[in-house]
Amino acid sequence: MTVRKYRKRGSPLDHDPEALRWARQHAGLTQQQLADRAGIACSLVRDMENGRRNATPENRARLAGALGCPPMLLERKEPAEGAPVLEVLTMDARR
Repeated sequence: MTVRKYRKRGSPLDHDPEALRWARQHAGLTQQQLADRAGIACSLVRDMENGRRNATPENRARLAGALGCPPMLLERKEPAEGAPVLEVLTMDARR
């Protein structure tokens, strides 16, 4: 029996969920197609994209290989200490 390991709420992720989703969509893949290509469960891909589960270095490498991108693209990026934080404002197109 396999036991799922969920991360503690609030603990930092080793991957960037938004980068994973962007790379998958940019490759034109569904979550199931990516999971099949990477040899992992679709539920794991979904949970990683939603920030509920962490991507291990092995899974990041598998995902990157399936997406045709460097694993570094999927890693979480931390701003350098003291670096200015830029805020991006978006306008609601319906207004």
